[in-house]
Amino acid sequence: MPKIKMTSIKKKYDNKGEEVIHDFNLDIEENEFIVFVGPSGCGKSTTLRMIAGLESITSGELWMDGKLVNDVQAKDRDIAMVFQNYALFPHYNVYDNIAFGLKMKKYKRSFIKERVEQAAEILGLTKYLKRKPKDLSGGQRQRVALGRAIVRDAHIFLMDEPLSNLDAKLRIQMRKEIINLHRRLGTTTIYVTHDQTEAMTMASRIVVLNDGYIEQIGTPEQVYNNPQSKFVAEFMGSPPMNFLEGSVKGNQLMLDSGEVLGELSQSIGDVEKVDIGIRSENIDIAAHDTGINMTVNHVELMGADLHIHGNADGKEIVIRVVPSEKVAVNEQVSLRVNIDMVHLFDANTGKALFDREKVNA
Repeated sequence: MPKIKMTSIKKKYDNKGEEVIHDFNLDIEENEFIVFVGPSGCGKSTTLRMIAGLESITSGELWMDGKLVNDVQAKDRDIAMVFQNYALFPHYNVYDNIAFGLKMKKYKRSFIKERVEQAAEILGLTKYLKRKPKDLSGGQRQRVALGRAIVRDAHIFLMDEPLSNLDAKLRIQMRKEIINLHRRLGTTTIYVTHDQTEAMTMASRIVVLNDGYIEQIGTPEQVYNNPQSKFVAEFMGSPPMNFLEGSVKGNQLMLDSGEVLGELSQSIGDVEKVDIGIRSENIDIAAHDTGINMTVNHVELMGADLHIHGNADGKEIVIRVVPSEKVAVNEQVSLRVNIDMVHLFDANTGKALFDREKVNA
């Protein structure tokens, strides 16, 4: 049986209110690093809090290690939680903050000392054990919060936006540290974030949430390369996927302007209205007057990449090219789309019209 099994989980805050989590189904295996990702208000933290036992489950079943835990109190669920705001005791030093949970459970002093020193060594906190939280940097405080989770020796780690208060450079460093910690400890981890970069770089599997519904579950590669809906395609990836409007006739993909992009590699029949999704790396600058016309309105040098923003076919478009491309603001350029890498979505439902994994197999 999976480490965690969630079956038809629903959440309402009162009997007359609307559901905030709708029919949530997920199996999480031992040692997985699962990331819940989605925009603010999509239900990811609420779902995490139901797993933790901090929120009640309206209906459905939550199983852990083969045991139904819907009515099991949080303290008895064998989980450790790391919060966004660290939740450290300001009047305790680092040692006592990390040791707090073990002291509450009345473990022997020698055992506590051994566990705290072991966690401090893993997290690079050994020389800070006598310091108070106010004397630490944001990254060091987050390590203390992680240390408190580690010493518990819990079977499941839950992390709720743990890096959102850190600056960009520190977030990258802490991402690596959390992943290395997971590899070392092998603890099943559920991690909540609104940052799709964190999801892509950390997860063994991603659960994309939108307005309380699961949009897609898959590996980072599956979610990025084979989005099952327009929402997932737009949310996952930086810069976001570009969208143009068109149709399919006789397996030819056409823009509403009449421009023919080419023949599709998989037949989907004629479709009168289709949203055409194109990643920025799958659009090139072509010879003049041989593709889609775009007016450049902004150019960003991102180091190894050049992001060119513009208007094409009435839509905002971003393409990613090498910095050696010389393009100026207000310049007219022609774009060539890699037809084999386009994503097509039903204009009404937003659902993907073909499976990219099968197309590229």
